[in-house]
Amino acid sequence: MKIQKMIVIMVLFLTIGGVWFARTNDVGQGKDRGSGSSKQINSVNRKTEVALATQTNTEGGVTVSATPTILTKNDQIWEFKVTLDTHQGSLDADLTASAILRDQKGSLFRPLSFKGDPPGGHHREGVLQFTAISASTETVTLVLNNIGNIKERGFTWTVR
Repeated sequence: MKIQKMIVIMVLFLTIGGVWFARTNDVGQGKDRGSGSSKQINSVNRKTEVALATQTNTEGGVTVSATPTILTKNDQIWEFKVTLDTHQGSLDADLTASAILRDQKGSLFRPLSFKGDPPGGHHREGVLQFTAISASTETVTLVLNNIGNIKERGFTWTVR
């Protein structure tokens, strides 16, 4: 009788654990069991990923990656995470002087600040901040000039 109780308890425990694991796994993948709207949640996530995708340029021995972290028409400040990597020389550029934000009309805007690693070394990372452009702006291009002797590197995104 004791063995049967132990077997029943073990089966019950394994069943509850399996249900918990399956439910946790579904929620972690963006599925909403209650509303059946997993396709809608995944669709929204994909649109965000496309609009704010990291873009990378590798030229002149320097790899530059840029990702908008805040870029919507409702924001007052727009931010771009910038990463620079090289194995040749030192990354000495002043990013506030090298960066420009260009809208679809060709207007140019200087950054407010760069918060991140100081000039020097083989790896730098930080955030460029700009005052948001008008609500009618549809696309912006982050331009980085004279990084690794490349006159201009451009990264373009759609403003959400």
